[in-house]
Amino acid sequence: MLSFVAIVEMKSLDHVVSLVGALLGCPIAFVFPPLIHNRLVEDPTKWSFGRICNLFVAALGLIGMAFATFTTLSSWNTT
Repeated sequence: MLSFVAIVEMKSLDHVVSLVGALLGCPIAFVFPPLIHNRLVEDPTKWSFGRICNLFVAALGLIGMAFATFTTLSSWNTT
C-alpha cells in the first residue's frame, strides 16, 4: 500500500518517506523491543516493575507513531 502511495505521490516523495518512518520506524524502535523483552524474560510475578516499564515504553511508542502519522498527514495538503 505504501508503494502505491509512493507511485501516486511521486512529486511529494518526502511525505511518503515521513509516513513510512512514522508507520514503521516507531514500532520497530519503541514498540517491538519491549514487547519482545517481556516474552523473553521469564518473570515469576505477573506484573513486575520491569514488565510495567516495558508496557509503558511500548504505549509511548504507539502514541508517538500516531502523533507522527497525524502530523505527516496533516502537513500533506499544505504543499
